[in-house]
Amino acid sequence: MYSSDLKDKEWEIIRPYVIKKKAIGRPDKVDRRRIIDAILYQSRTGCQWRLLPKDFPNQRTVCHYYYRWIRSGLWEEIHKNLVEKCRSAFGKKR
Repeated sequence: MYSSDLKDKEWEIIRPYVIKKKAIGRPDKVDRRRIIDAILYQSRTGCQWRLLPKDFPNQRTVCHYYYRWIRSGLWEEIHKNLVEKCRSAFGKKR
């Protein structure tokens, strides 16, 4: 476990954004929480993607999800909603 890893409460907030229930199709092979943890680790340490520790998913998989979420606007949506939650928790208006 790394200091940049999500806590359980943090994961419960982010989880609905990155895990969607599928009616059909194959189940996911990669744990999305570990992908988020790898992205946060890379962001925190500034390491190159290829130098991610081996206990994270494959760096190509992590990069794939990261850039997919960036292009789709999901990463920005998560950020926006987290900022709104923090502001309301501190009693501030939008």
